[in-house]
Amino acid sequence: MCGFIGRVTGKGLAAKIKATFPRIVLQGVVMLLLVANILNIAADVAAMGEVAELVTGLNRHLMTAFSFSERFCCKSSSPITVTFFS
Repeated sequence: MCGFIGRVTGKGLAAKIKATFPRIVLQGVVMLLLVANILNIAADVAAMGEVAELVTGLNRHLMTAFSFSERFCCKSSSPITVTFFS
């Protein structure tokens, strides 16, 4: 739906909300989006910890903290690659 609005109008959803509704409505929508994204990231990190528990047998809370620190606190932005053939 957002893609369709952007394609037809040439503006994003936030720009259309800003043009149509008062500023407080736009701020409320942006705040709800921020909360939804934070909860989505938390669920993804928790799922990584639970999967790591299934694989390693270690505590899921420890593995969640490890997954979070590996994903968000490392300075390297490139993914880990494994080469099987030289």
